[in-house]
Formats: sequence, C-alpha cells, structure tokens
Amino acid sequence: MHFGKHLRVGAEGYFSEHKYKNDSYVSVGWGGVLVDCAWKIDKFTLFAGGTVGGGSQQNLTIFTKQKNDYIVDEIMSYRNYGFMCIVPFVGFEFAMSKNIHLVFKPDYMVNVSNPQDDFVTGPRFYMGFTFCR
Repeated sequence: MHFGKHLRVGAEGYFSEHKYKNDSYVSVGWGGVLVDCAWKIDKFTLFAGGTVGGGSQQNLTIFTKQKNDYIVDEIMSYRNYGFMCIVPFVGFEFAMSKNIHLVFKPDYMVNVSNPQDDFVTGPRFYMGFTFCR
C-alpha cells in the first residue's frame, strides 16, 4: 500500500533452509509488517526500509552417520524455537511490465527477543518477482 509518493507499507514472509552433508539442516521461517521508502527512476525503483515480525528456527544436528532405522538415536540434537525480529534492507526493483517487477534485495535479520548461539545470522540476498496491481 502506498502512502504519499515514497512510503510503502505491506507484509512479507520467507522460508530459508540450508542442508549439510550429513543430513543435518537449519531452517528459518518468518514474516511481518514491512515499511520502506521507495524512489522511482524510470523503470527502476530504489528502496530502503525494514520489517518487524517473528518466526521460528529449527536445527537438526546429526553428529554421526545413522546406522539403523526405527531405533532411537541419541547422537543427534533437534531444536525448535520462536523469536521476534527486525530486518533492515535495501534494494531495487526493475519493472519488466506494469504488473511484474524483478526484485533484488539484501537484508540482515536481527533476533531481538530470543537470542540463541545457533541462530542463523548474517546478510542474505534475495532475487525474485513482485506482482503489482
């Protein structure tokens, strides 16, 4: 939703997963309210803003190769926890048509409510499409 010439308000959500060689994995799902300022220059739109919301992270760490099915394994760790976050970002959109934009956006998620040693943090880069009305 646009407010004035530059302010945009909306919602967004993502799911990211990384798998390791030994079948271990980490996954993060989150979403929230997005606010950004956007400046349109011909077919490009530059933007900067942030998202405030929450999500959950799951970690499965397998310490040794599994040998048997249907037997309880004690050599692994599974964690699942929720968190609130703020996610600042910058980026740009390229208008491929009036209703379809190609989006490039780096961000950085900050866990503000439930810091954990195994929380996945650092810059992330997204590329995708936005469908506009």
